[in-house]
Amino acid sequence: MIFGYARISTKDQNLKHQLLVLNSVCDKVIIEKAPGKSTSERPELQGLISYLRGSDMLIVKSIDRLARNTKELLA
Repeated sequence: MIFGYARISTKDQNLKHQLLVLNSVCDKVIIEKAPGKSTSERPELQGLISYLRGSDMLIVKSIDRLARNTKELLA
């Protein structure tokens, strides 16, 4: 299954562009409105990561939606 993850961190941001891309290629899109300080502060992302299986794929419009730096991304 192909999952998409869209996140905004402030009220001023808009999900429109992320959803336009993700909805066209993903079976299911998870949306989160949370700051990017830490992945532990993003329950939707944590739940999605726990749910993913070996054949699943996770797509984001931009890598900064998942992590703020390489160390956090690899963790």
